[in-house]
Amino acid sequence: MYRIMDKEEIAINQIDNLKMVHIYDLSTAGGAVDKYSSKAGAGENHVPALAVYYGDNKQINLCVMDKHYNLLMERVLTLYSQTENKNLIIMDEPTKELLELASKDVTCGVNSVARAGRKYMSMESDGIPRFNTEGCIRKTLIPMVRYYLKELYSLWDMELTFKAGESGWHGNVVIFGNTKSREIAFPVSISKAGEGIYSVAIGNFIEDMNTVKLEIKYTSQSVKIEFLSEDYQLVGDSRYDFSIAEPACITNINLSGNLVYCQNEPVEKLSKDEYDIVSKLFDFDMDNAHLFQLPWNSYFVHNATVREASGIRHWDYDTGFLEVNEKTLFARQYSWSFVENTVTGVSIKTGGGLIERLIPNVDQGICQTLFLPVGYYSGWDYKEKLENRYFYEEIKENGDGVI
Repeated sequence: MYRIMDKEEIAINQIDNLKMVHIYDLSTAGGAVDKYSSKAGAGENHVPALAVYYGDNKQINLCVMDKHYNLLMERVLTLYSQTENKNLIIMDEPTKELLELASKDVTCGVNSVARAGRKYMSMESDGIPRFNTEGCIRKTLIPMVRYYLKELYSLWDMELTFKAGESGWHGNVVIFGNTKSREIAFPVSISKAGEGIYSVAIGNFIEDMNTVKLEIKYTSQSVKIEFLSEDYQLVGDSRYDFSIAEPACITNINLSGNLVYCQNEPVEKLSKDEYDIVSKLFDFDMDNAHLFQLPWNSYFVHNATVREASGIRHWDYDTGFLEVNEKTLFARQYSWSFVENTVTGVSIKTGGGLIERLIPNVDQGICQTLFLPVGYYSGWDYKEKLENRYFYEEIKENGDGVI
């Protein structure tokens, strides 16, 4: 689909004839924190940057915090992998080592996503979904919506309870609740606002005709729920952050411009005997994973491995969120890697993927799996054989009625 590109994006897309490439660290501290931290290879003390010289004395220099850093890296890796005589490109040895490793991922698919997607490589796939995906996602978000309605009502010392079930179709639904004084029908509209971002508009909030809006934002290691009600001058957010050493829920709420609630609470960690519900939805090593439960009975799972040889340290990360409502399940799995030169501390991101798995009805036992684009750091096998493709397989229940 055509769209208006900014000047820097156009310039990057027109890069050709690489003359010099330099990968470096903007910071002075460098290095990663530990193998379980998302900051490994890209932490607050480590800022990867890329300088590219090309064509007739042209150059672009961006760091990981810049808007088009990923696009620039993708363009460089593509051109580098296509260059027959790489000796014509001026590079220091650390840059060359990282580009060689990353370009192998781009061309050969030797990366963490090859692990996650290996079993799908030979499977038949569809270009369009069989199920009403947005309708199913809407259903799995309802427990979260109920939870935050109850929490927000408590600001006014009102206890809110809900009746089981809801009625509606696609992104629109009505959920029914009660306070001590009345019954309430909450009209709820849920729409997808971007990749991993969902907007929720809820009517009859506190009083008839008043509204509150939620925006739900998933990233690889966090989910953030922002809430806003202009009728009550309510502004706040609640963020579940799993990238820190002690995962926590951090919440701040303002009413009429005044901070009325501020809390930092730990997230419940589950034991390994409770992993059964997620083990068939995520294709990675569950024996070494960490599982957390969110208060509306959804789950976050995290796994990290690290290996080191010949001065190169390689981290593999796999994370995932699982939302559940009755017999409908929706999972988002993220995979990525960092390759770092242990002497210079310079790193490059590689081996990435984003996978969505949907089970519309556990009783039917059909799982729909979609691989989404993630940019330069996914491998050739991912882009050519998995990206934007839907795969289907049977998921069986165990004896306890849980998948």
